[in-house]
Amino acid sequence: MHTRKILMAALLATIFVHPTMAQVKPDAPERFAVGSIGLACAHLPCPSRGISELEGTRTGRILWTNDLPPRLTGTPEVMTSVQAAWDTNDCLVVEGNFGVRGLHVERIVGRCN
Repeated sequence: MHTRKILMAALLATIFVHPTMAQVKPDAPERFAVGSIGLACAHLPCPSRGISELEGTRTGRILWTNDLPPRLTGTPEVMTSVQAAWDTNDCLVVEGNFGVRGLHVERIVGRCN
């Protein structure tokens, strides 16, 4: 009976895994816009800085908004540039990984459009 429950749970887990989740390579760098998110709000508080996914040249889903950036990792030069962009409400396109441990930036691609 116990084995049957384990097998059933494993089967359900494979059924409900989203197809794109199964294809994601966690170490593959992605592109993000970091810093000013360009929102115009009618009510306060209004998130002005954050991290969003980039889909080609278009800004996608917002992943983080806060007055402070998430934990940043990368080379000292990259971290200094990202922090400066955050502090001045500038925006940078970066390649890296974003997750529960924060944002790891492998390289800065350039300024946001």
